[in-house]
Amino acid sequence: FQAEDGIRDLVRSRGLGDVYKRQLTHEVKRINNLVNDLYELTLADLGAMKYQMREMNIGSCLKDVIESHRERLESSGIKINESIDTEVAFLGDSYRLEQLFTNLIENTLRYTDSPGKLEILLSENKEKILITFNDSAPSVDHDVLGKIFDRFFREELSRSREKGGAGLGLAICHEIVEAHSGEIKAIPSDYGGLSVQITLPKGDS
Repeated sequence: FQAEDGIRDLVRSRGLGDVYKRQLTHEVKRINNLVNDLYELTLADLGAMKYQMREMNIGSCLKDVIESHRERLESSGIKINESIDTEVAFLGDSYRLEQLFTNLIENTLRYTDSPGKLEILLSENKEKILITFNDSAPSVDHDVLGKIFDRFFREELSRSREKGGAGLGLAICHEIVEAHSGEIKAIPSDYGGLSVQITLPKGDS
């Protein structure tokens, strides 16, 4: 009984209680994110994932997402460089595109070693909008690059390690890009990590 009482005393102590509180908060957030991701993908399967396509400034949308993550990137030791044309008009769903950009930045935050680097580029030509997220090491094995947008896929070597998530974030990215009639692919980046490349058609926007 004395041992059990001692454990209870430790749990009641502020320090250990704070640790458990942080762990519990993290776990609840992780489960909530997982449930939300599963819900989003279920909607996509049913054709019920709603999109409100309106003319928008996709460059400004991307800039806003970057700014909302800048502090976390810097505190994680990840230097961010960007070259974004903020005058690019596009017919798309601003909420879903924010979700797309957020998932890609979260992917870098989860997997990139510190100190690291994230480079984000957005440009356009007469027919297409080109968006690239390049981060630093570690990378993904070349043999499995084509699978990283599959649901629940987790590469078990360099890039997943103990930080790996459920493997849904990039699957949602694929669904969002596809809904905008675009293409998304991943190749090794010049910085030793992953280069996610998105191509969106300009259409009549």
